[in-house]
Amino acid sequence: MQPALTERQLGIEAWKLELDMKAVEHFRRSVAQLPEHSLEWAISMRLYALALIKIQREVEGTFMLERSDPILEQFGIAHFDETNIPKSNLETMKPSLLAVFAHPDDEAFSSGGILTHYAKLGVRVELLCATRGEAGKITDPNLSITDLGKHREHELRLACAAMDISEPRFMDYHDSGRLERLRKDDPLATINIDYLEMEQKIIEVIRETKPQVLLTFDPHGGYNHPDHLSVYRAASAAFFSSGHLEEAPKRLFFTAFPLETMKEWIKQPGGPMTPGMTPEVFGVSADTIAVTFDGSAYTEQKLAALAAHGSQTGENSRMGQLPPEQKAAMLERIKTETFALGGTRGAIANYPLKGFFDGLGLGVD
Repeated sequence: MQPALTERQLGIEAWKLELDMKAVEHFRRSVAQLPEHSLEWAISMRLYALALIKIQREVEGTFMLERSDPILEQFGIAHFDETNIPKSNLETMKPSLLAVFAHPDDEAFSSGGILTHYAKLGVRVELLCATRGEAGKITDPNLSITDLGKHREHELRLACAAMDISEPRFMDYHDSGRLERLRKDDPLATINIDYLEMEQKIIEVIRETKPQVLLTFDPHGGYNHPDHLSVYRAASAAFFSSGHLEEAPKRLFFTAFPLETMKEWIKQPGGPMTPGMTPEVFGVSADTIAVTFDGSAYTEQKLAALAAHGSQTGENSRMGQLPPEQKAAMLERIKTETFALGGTRGAIANYPLKGFFDGLGLGVD
């Protein structure tokens, strides 16, 4: 094999091993040894450019092009700007996360900290909500609400603003309620809809937002809530059926609660959220947790998001009825958010993961 092609092959091997600087050096030498504008030269030049862009993204992390200038100067390359990096390339590689939940407030309790964290890092964070929580209980006796769905939609918008994420999207299904309030006769309740239809609604949002990460409920729906289970089913299916898309999600995560945490929650006043709810079924082992997020830095934002859901967090709610000492302990515990890995497209280099985007080369985590 001629030296130029050997250099290119060495560059490809270095790239696979994530030795990006070595890959750049090999590709640069390959370009220098080939006839300018030949087919082989064009291939090596393309690999050289891609390797440089990858380094740029890892170095600057927040997509400010000028931060990569020192790296480029080292190789005698002109600084990247909007004229020599196609804008479409930048947009398609921007980190994006799509969270799919059932009701307003599901997002704040389970993942308000990590959603805020990624929004602060410049990740596009989108929230898709199946219903407007029409069947929820109003837990603040001081509220006078005539249209609970409309009211809770407004609460969700306030919560998203508190977390600094995008305005919520809705699938326009109805809250199914649960237990004695189960709405079996509502054709738009998620328990009565076509799950393939819900899956397609999620796929359409995936097409538009191009998330590398999809987040939804665990297979038990947290506490066996019918709407949670409907969303889990459709969102998980959407992850697996989206593989044909040009920019399919790379990872699927589930909200998950460690066994010990579940044991503590069940002991709280009010008991289990669902009859027969046992920690061994609804909690998960420590080695099932793929991501543990310390949200202490975002406590203010998470509490603000929870407070925005005033109809669900009033004095008659489970949390509102806790004695002060237990409530303080609960608020301390919910700073830590835990997630299980539900699916992946590609190898996972490290486990547990540092975060949702760990190892994806997008400048976060």
